[in-house]
Amino acid sequence: MVRCWILEVVKDHPYCSDGPFDDPYAPTVQRNVPRVGIVVEYEKYEKIATVLLQDSGEVARVRASDIELIKRSPENKALLKALAEKKQNNS
Repeated sequence: MVRCWILEVVKDHPYCSDGPFDDPYAPTVQRNVPRVGIVVEYEKYEKIATVLLQDSGEVARVRASDIELIKRSPENKALLKALAEKKQNNS
């Protein structure tokens, strides 16, 4: 599980109105919103992860710098431990 920070448009800001006289030149107000998801795919050369978001079920592509690890699965822990031991023995 990962927490990813996604830039979303703020709808409840005074600049963003749904009125009949909406100003097309009003600034777009955005903020980083933390969302929880699961990494489906990671492109190492692009440093972009494809994340399945928990709250909406949509798939988003997020920069790796905007993702933080929340929980690692037990299978991955065992695999990473074995790889670390193998690497240490080879050194």
